[in-house]
Amino acid sequence: MNSVEDVMLDLAWRRFSDLWHDKRDIETKASILLTASGILLGLLVNAINSLNPALTFLASLFLFLSLICCVLTLRPRVYNTFDLEDTWNKLKDENALSDIESLKLRLYGALSTKEKENARNIDDASKYLVRATYSFLAGCLFVLIDISLFFF
Repeated sequence: MNSVEDVMLDLAWRRFSDLWHDKRDIETKASILLTASGILLGLLVNAINSLNPALTFLASLFLFLSLICCVLTLRPRVYNTFDLEDTWNKLKDENALSDIESLKLRLYGALSTKEKENARNIDDASKYLVRATYSFLAGCLFVLIDISLFFF
């Protein structure tokens, strides 16, 4: 039975750690997309007199929507960490350190609860990132059409 608890605890730690990597990846992609949307929107606004006003408006609208979704992706969220000192003091006060199997199960339970809450935050941020990406692509499509109509 000792190996099952070890595997479960290792899995919980690994999943908890993976969520932090997912968070960093989502925020990095949102930052890059925010920068690209801002640059493209700035270039579009500078060329507004030369391009088709309707297509320029649609492209600007989708790029601005992409900017808003990126900001919503990057907005501050509450992520749960695993406070080792607090956990140590709590376990020491309850004399739970003598029963290793019980200790492992309690640690697994604490990690899995925090992992679920953090996973909800990651899912929320990734939904906004998907919306930002689709808005950016739609804006780029309208920019491409607008520029091609300018030259032809």
